[in-house]
Amino acid sequence: MLKQLPKKHAFLWLSVFFAGTSYEHALSAETQENNKSSAFKQLKLLWWADASAQNVPSPDEGEVIIITDDTEVEDEISDSDEEILLDTDTGNDSLDIEALEELAAGESTDSSGLNYGLSTNITGSWLSRSASNVSHYEYGQLNAFLQYQPSEKWEWQLGIRADYDKQVGSPDFEALKFDYDEVFLRYRTDQFSFTIGSQIVLWGVADEVAPTDQVSVQDLTRGLIPDWEDRHRAYPMLRFEYFMDNRKLDAIWLPDFRAAELPNDDSIWAPIRRDTGQIFAPLRSFQVSQITIGEDDEGSGGGGVRYSVTAEGFDYAVTLLRVKRSLPYYKLSNETLDILRTNPNPLAILTASDDNLIETHPYSWVVGGDLTFQLWDVTWRLEGAFSSEKPATKQTLDYTTYDGFDWVFSGEFYPGDGDDRLNLQLVGSTINSNDKLIDRKRVYSLNGQFEGLYSNERWRLRIRFNHGLNLHDDFIGTEIAFLGWEPHELYLASYFFDGSPRSVGGFFKNNNMFTIGWRGEF
Repeated sequence: MLKQLPKKHAFLWLSVFFAGTSYEHALSAETQENNKSSAFKQLKLLWWADASAQNVPSPDEGEVIIITDDTEVEDEISDSDEEILLDTDTGNDSLDIEALEELAAGESTDSSGLNYGLSTNITGSWLSRSASNVSHYEYGQLNAFLQYQPSEKWEWQLGIRADYDKQVGSPDFEALKFDYDEVFLRYRTDQFSFTIGSQIVLWGVADEVAPTDQVSVQDLTRGLIPDWEDRHRAYPMLRFEYFMDNRKLDAIWLPDFRAAELPNDDSIWAPIRRDTGQIFAPLRSFQVSQITIGEDDEGSGGGGVRYSVTAEGFDYAVTLLRVKRSLPYYKLSNETLDILRTNPNPLAILTASDDNLIETHPYSWVVGGDLTFQLWDVTWRLEGAFSSEKPATKQTLDYTTYDGFDWVFSGEFYPGDGDDRLNLQLVGSTINSNDKLIDRKRVYSLNGQFEGLYSNERWRLRIRFNHGLNLHDDFIGTEIAFLGWEPHELYLASYFFDGSPRSVGGFFKNNNMFTIGWRGEF
């Protein structure tokens, strides 16, 4: 039975459980409201009051009211102004709605305090293809952070991560690496926020391939196995955010470039296989196992601005960047190129005094934008970006750059009763050139993700896939997880690759595997 409690002594605990996965990108207020009707699984209201106030029970004796879609509301709640449980008056005793929303999201409502967290992911995998020289692959990841907010305006965070890899077979290796995670100092007001330090910032609205997401460091240490959000590392930066009602201006400067995090040289996920000399690049047919590789990753990473608007029924953003891409592109060094032109025997490059390949990251202007709207109960997302300098290699083996365009068009919806989520994306990437290239000038693919919750949200099924449309290139990852032992997740997964030698699926086709794993958040 609901009881009318004095606001002066009442504290509301609001916990919202969504069916499926919550949206990763913010929608407008109207769009969010439309989605909530199908997304809410249950709403719990716990009213606490001081035991001394009007004989209201203490928290240990408090009453819990659970409201679901089928719950019939009693007539005991009237529409009078005196009995509205949540009000919006501006008196000192009014409830803080923003604080309640933070609490619903699992965030602390304290204006200051210490917070910390720990997350783990441990897996063991068995490679299924007989053509693979590796039989087992083990991986462990630990992330920890310590966050302190001495006041409403100041906040700092220290984050660290550790990664453990072990590979059994030929080649085999074992490695333990430590890396900084998000480490920053932030000053914020109601109008703006300024942050200095390493952060993970994901711009754009698309999954897996976001054309305007060029200010993040990609993590390639396990290929496509992790989800898109987990395939990034922290990037040292200066960030300024300015808030204007339903608009936001986001500016970033990257004073020290950080390249993508690459796997161990002997790893099955390495873009260059030392045992065979195969290279995941346009030069992949150039097979010499003794090649040497240099890096060109010095200088600033560049910077950019993003202006986003939450409008009536849709969201949109425009982005301008001048950045170095974190993904490497492998080109022949000038000395190696001269040797090959006089002696086409690949073994001749071993006489070079300089590195044979250079891992390069060219600067590029990127101009793009994204649009999100809802139509026919589907959330539609469109994102595109023009790049001034996309690296490529001519058939003469000369390295050069061209302008190009990347785009993604996606639709996300909740089939059935709303416990399932399906996201489909059509992806395109082009290089504008009339020259004969070793690189592919046109790349088109279809990718997506399905996620469903079953048995009172105790089990979760996830399926991710990618299918090349103009070249044989396939990947599918399936995961079944048990969620009924919080804060732990136990899961079984399988990952399969296939495709032509020029594709991602073809390059990693011997890495098909079955995985058992455990995740935890504390």
